[in-house]
Amino acid sequence: MQKRGNRAIRWTVPLLLAFFSLSILTRLFYHGEVLGLDYNLYYPDGVCYTSHAYEFSGLSADAAWQKTITEYQTDSPKYSSLSKSMKNGSCQSLQARIIYPLLSAPFVSYFGLKGLLVIPVLALLLSFILILLSLRRLGISDFAMAVGLLAVASSSTFFRWNIANLPESLFLLWTSVSLFTLITLSKSRFSKNK
Repeated sequence: MQKRGNRAIRWTVPLLLAFFSLSILTRLFYHGEVLGLDYNLYYPDGVCYTSHAYEFSGLSADAAWQKTITEYQTDSPKYSSLSKSMKNGSCQSLQARIIYPLLSAPFVSYFGLKGLLVIPVLALLLSFILILLSLRRLGISDFAMAVGLLAVASSSTFFRWNIANLPESLFLLWTSVSLFTLITLSKSRFSKNK
């Protein structure tokens, strides 16, 4: 069994990184409207997260909002007029969601609006790794893992929501951590009962 694990790790980790890199690069370079669906990198809710991230990085609420509007007009003109009307509307309902903007604050202060994509990319990579480890703990074959990785990596809808200025990738990471923990605990519990 140990031999299989070492051999599998030699090719599954590079395969995971290749699928992940290809998917991320494809998403970053090819986005926009596809068949009438919005596959942009920046969404209306992201206006709120961007503004909050700027506030966490030290700007006043008004300065953060103005900087966000300016960046949206440059990087996502489709939503620039929508974002001006959101400050006292839907952004108020997102005030309690502080984890994503808080984690993104250092990246936003350095990279601007594009900094909001750093946390989703890192969270997605960690999720992929945890899912791969979970599958290995369940004894899923290497071939099945490769097919599963290819299926996920080729899904434009999956990446539509996970590589954007939205917290969905953090939800995926939380689910992956929970799944990995559940599998690890159940495996150790069943091995103690044998």
